[in-house]
Amino acid sequence: MNVTNSCPEPLDVRHSTLCLLAPGQLSRLLRWMEQLPVSPNLRPMDLADAWRAAGPSWERLSREEAGRADEPVVLPLPPAVQAHVEAVIATPAVQRTFDAVPVAFGLVPLAQLMVSQYSLTGATVDALTAGPPPGPEALAALCLPLQGGDADAGLRLVHRGPRELVFVSDTHDTRMLDTRCFLGAERPDLPVRGHPEAMVGLFLGQSTNLVNVLLHRRRLLVNNGHHRLHALLAAGVTHVPALIQVCGSREEFDEVAPRAARDAYHPYFESPRPPLLADFANPALTLAVRTPPMRRELKVTFEWESKMVAI
Repeated sequence: MNVTNSCPEPLDVRHSTLCLLAPGQLSRLLRWMEQLPVSPNLRPMDLADAWRAAGPSWERLSREEAGRADEPVVLPLPPAVQAHVEAVIATPAVQRTFDAVPVAFGLVPLAQLMVSQYSLTGATVDALTAGPPPGPEALAALCLPLQGGDADAGLRLVHRGPRELVFVSDTHDTRMLDTRCFLGAERPDLPVRGHPEAMVGLFLGQSTNLVNVLLHRRRLLVNNGHHRLHALLAAGVTHVPALIQVCGSREEFDEVAPRAARDAYHPYFESPRPPLLADFANPALTLAVRTPPMRRELKVTFEWESKMVAI
């Protein structure tokens, strides 16, 4: 299949998604296509044909680049960014987010990173590639930010019902962050109908959004930061600062790894040549799909039950 047939007119990268046609990902790609309003000229059969057409290229890479992901060398951080990294470590949100397995910081090699995300939004990549390659301090600020993302694209409440709240955000990173129960003196003093004794809090917002990789079985897997890493690799950057979660066992890996990696453990850690970040730059392994501008929607539904129980 000639993949350009799916988009007869020139493809605007700002309104496109780049899909990596990796082995074992056909079902996931087809489900993704069902959930998004992609180009009307692209049929599920076209996506499946493109995925099959990429098969021989993956087989060739498996032979010619066997071991490419093995034993990546993580370089020490330059002195110029040490103070920034120490500030990141001291951030309460980072401490709470990365508290399950040991962590380290270092410069990871982009050419050897495995991917756990198989689609990249063109608008996000295009914004990141604007301007010259960043220096060490700017690179640390980009990959290990101290603050959240674009505050101007923040969360907005668009629907309020008796048992439902709907929020939207132009920032795709927006998510449910945490829950808290406030009792006694720690409860905020807010006007309500009655005399409250407890308060349940659901926190929505942006993640720490650090470039984060998992080190497991002598390979590095990207857990967060695919768009930034792809843009930096395209700009000629070879190493970037990252937070590294060290997973010495399969149980630790399953605790912190994204579901896509947990469900496809064998292709990542048993195959001689797994899908890599660099593969997004190979036209034989990818398909550009027209997609409209998207925003994140979060729907919160809640219910409660009250009954008498024996003492």
